[in-house]
Amino acid sequence: MRFKLPYIATGTLIMLLGMAALGLFAAPVGAEEESTEEAAIISLKVNGVEINGFFEVLPRDTEILVPLVELANLTGTLVSWHPKEGTASFSRLSDGVTCFVNTNAALMVIGMDKPVALNPAPAIYNAMPHVPLTVIREALGYAAEWDFVNQVLNLKIASYQGDRHCSEITSGDGLPVIEDEGGNRIHGPVDINFSLSSDLDETFWQLGLGAPIAIPGFPLEWRVSLMGGSIVKPVALKELSLSYQSELFQLILGDYALAFPGYLSDMRLRGLAFGMPDVSEKDLNYQKFSWSGVAPAGATVQLYVDGLFYESQETPDGKYAFYGVPLRAFGTSFLLLKVINPDGSIYETIAREVSAAPLTEEHGSGRLTAAFGMIADKPWVEPETQYLLGADSRYGFLPWLTGRLMFVRSAPIKETSIENKPFTNNFLNGSLLFFSDTTSLNLDVIYGRNQQPALMAEPANDFGVHAAVRWSRAKIGIQGIAYYFGPQLYLPGAEKPENRYGGNLTAVWNPKAGSLLNFWYSFEGEPSPDSFLVHQLSLRYNQSFDTGFSFGAQTRLWYDPSSSNPWGSIFALAGNYFSHQLTAKAETNLRWSWSEPAGSILVFSGEASVVAGLRNASKIGLKLSGSGGASTNARFGGTLQYNLPVTQMHFLDFSLAYLYPDHYLLPMSEKA
Repeated sequence: MRFKLPYIATGTLIMLLGMAALGLFAAPVGAEEESTEEAAIISLKVNGVEINGFFEVLPRDTEILVPLVELANLTGTLVSWHPKEGTASFSRLSDGVTCFVNTNAALMVIGMDKPVALNPAPAIYNAMPHVPLTVIREALGYAAEWDFVNQVLNLKIASYQGDRHCSEITSGDGLPVIEDEGGNRIHGPVDINFSLSSDLDETFWQLGLGAPIAIPGFPLEWRVSLMGGSIVKPVALKELSLSYQSELFQLILGDYALAFPGYLSDMRLRGLAFGMPDVSEKDLNYQKFSWSGVAPAGATVQLYVDGLFYESQETPDGKYAFYGVPLRAFGTSFLLLKVINPDGSIYETIAREVSAAPLTEEHGSGRLTAAFGMIADKPWVEPETQYLLGADSRYGFLPWLTGRLMFVRSAPIKETSIENKPFTNNFLNGSLLFFSDTTSLNLDVIYGRNQQPALMAEPANDFGVHAAVRWSRAKIGIQGIAYYFGPQLYLPGAEKPENRYGGNLTAVWNPKAGSLLNFWYSFEGEPSPDSFLVHQLSLRYNQSFDTGFSFGAQTRLWYDPSSSNPWGSIFALAGNYFSHQLTAKAETNLRWSWSEPAGSILVFSGEASVVAGLRNASKIGLKLSGSGGASTNARFGGTLQYNLPVTQMHFLDFSLAYLYPDHYLLPMSEKA
């Protein structure tokens, strides 16, 4: 027998929980004394590439204090941070030695060595530890150079993971370094991921295993993934890879993700990849980002940008695709994708960091990525239908000039393939010119050639141009982009021609520490006499405080004459509070659309959650959510979750979910 709660009662619970969460925001528990000074904004470069143009540090005369946890995440190093005691500890990746930092006593201890006094003394800012570069060099093992004149922090990290690692874990016990029987060190625990999804009709499970193994002079990392269920019987091999990583280059054999910044994003290939210094997986994009994938049929997929709701889609055929997602022009945007089953449970949560920074290289240095393989859309036992061959090279010819050459070819494996997919050859010639320390121009010229084998058509040639101008100062940045892609031009990895032109203007302002205002406007159309322009305007504000409280607000307005609802907008508001024992979140989203036959349509959704830490490092959490509006049936529900650690590396998770009424999720904000 299923229980049903009245709409009013459930809605009242959501409001009360949201008010309670906001009340907790205003009254943090046991907040330690923190630095009240304003942070300085500098540029952060890793291995010669700028990954954050708005990186916050604490100035100390000509020296700086840097965020320990944020820099440790660059290599996936897990930091155990205890705010009340002011202590942080972690295991150094190179040798597994435990490193300990006491921010109150300004001391650092590495292994069994004597304590080392830290100067300048560490500080706590935004509830997180900030330490001198001595800790970064000796404890984390990074090569760190601080350029005070140009306000640039240069890091050289052999094991840099780029955007592959994104962790929110900043407290708890550190993970040990395990040794196998042969004495080879495994840096960090074996990575084991298991997921299971089931309903009355279908069952699907997936198991992933992987670990880096450091054989002296020959560092290797292996990964394997299996899947099975009612659709895939009995089991199928989804992913298998072996990679070699050194300071000079990286070599991957098997499955891997490939990115040619600005043109290829997270392309899954099965074959061979070579990179100097590494295979590019970092998502660098030109202000507009696309994210597509596969989800359970009938699921709802929600996309969040910098903690604020952006859009949701229904997946009746199990596929989702978000196009033209606006990003920050300077720094990094944090994207979160939630896949929700028809019964209301969370199927999967995927986090990704995407940077829109220019593709610069230092004078006299560069990088090369080359790859060949089949486009991995199926398990290993099933033959693929397409292959991709590509190479991307960038080099700093002069202090003010970075050049780029890229070639990509994708085609069916056999010319007689029944799939109507084109042969495409793309040649890109790009350059980045610096007019001054604050102004730069990025220009890409693209030549494309394609042919449709199934249609026996003659080859077609076309071209494209993409130009971007950037201007930035200490706390403000402006970027303008204009582009044209011909009607017969296929961009790398695309299955249909671009046939579009447009541009966008974005501005970012950092008025004070912890705040960021982002403005974004774009227009786009087809180069034809009867075409129309699609306009989109976005304004987003984020603010964080030293108490652990942060909030954000976003409004987005668009006009699309081709849509049945040509006018539309979304307003999103979110608040968060983080402390050592408590995490609280609340968000609400309101969507408005208008069309001549239906008039105005309003759809709302809201969610509030609280997670509290208990004894023995266990956690208990409660989440309530609801949605409704003129075009959807009301939906309310909640989840009670208990997390019990078994060992330092394993835990049990118990959850109880309730959804009312008893039907599949309806679209909360599906764009018509």
